Amino acid sequence: MDEQESCQSNREAFQNHELNAVEKIITAHISALGSNNAHTSENLDRLTARLNGTCLQAVVLCFACINTLPEQSEIRVTFPTSSGTISRIIDISPTSLTDSRMKFVNMHE
Repeated sequence: MDEQESCQSNREAFQNHELNAVEKIITAHISALGSNNAHTSENLDRLTARLNGTCLQAVVLCFACINTLPEQSEIRVTFPTSSGTISRIIDISPTSLTDSRMKFVNMHE
């Protein structure tokens, strides 16, 4: 799959609320951070920068702002379409209370 096809596939996953596909996309970007992928503000910024390096626009909305156990962070992902701008929020958290590695939790509008 070339870059343009990958871009289109990623956008379709977000646009169509394909949670399994979006989870794979985000997990691949987290894995690409290497062994330093703990749920920290700095690493959330690094993840966002990776997403911005694709055909998506991403911005950190908040770090550890959702009071769950473990706490969750939010990243807004947007991209233009022929019918307007698509905007989705992805939730990121530590894997568990004892494992700080980041993981995809959910996506919503």
